[in-house]
Amino acid sequence: MRNLASIVALRDNSVLGRIEVTTLDKVIGKLSFVGSLLTAVALLAMFLFMFTEVVGRYFFNHPFGYSVDVAELMLLVIFYLPLATVLRAEEHIKVDLVTSHLPLKPRRSLGIISTFLGLFFSALMVWLGYIISWEGIMVKPITMSAQLPIYPFLFVIPVGGALFLFAFVLQLVQQVRLLVGTRSEIIEQ
Repeated sequence: MRNLASIVALRDNSVLGRIEVTTLDKVIGKLSFVGSLLTAVALLAMFLFMFTEVVGRYFFNHPFGYSVDVAELMLLVIFYLPLATVLRAEEHIKVDLVTSHLPLKPRRSLGIISTFLGLFFSALMVWLGYIISWEGIMVKPITMSAQLPIYPFLFVIPVGGALFLFAFVLQLVQQVRLLVGTRSEIIEQ
């Protein structure tokens, strides 16, 4: 399977453009891979905490009481960090009931519009996530039962949003280059 950088590099005649997009694609790829690994660790941790809670409650009649708090914090990691990975792999939900019947150029134009919407909402996620994280540093909220600090986990929102934003930037570059490509490039696809 070709990655985004190789597709974009084929469409670009300038070496400089190919190097910049390829470098950005590699960086985003590595960072989103790290985000995916952290997501897997968070999912495993959430499972283990919930498992120990069930075992403690039903076998020893002594629940720990902190597993729900940990699970809620892990959900932040599980939701926000893999966003860029899912977008780059194009494994997100797509509804193409109408667009699949359109000609190629309008379909690509709508793809660019939807990518701009994704850029806007991911930028909004970064900005609001930063505000929430900064307020968390100031207030230092803690969970109810386990008294765990919440604010370190709030930084996952702007970090995951920033990766998502850069993945949308790469997608936008690819879509614009495909839209303005030559007639022979359009026929090849």
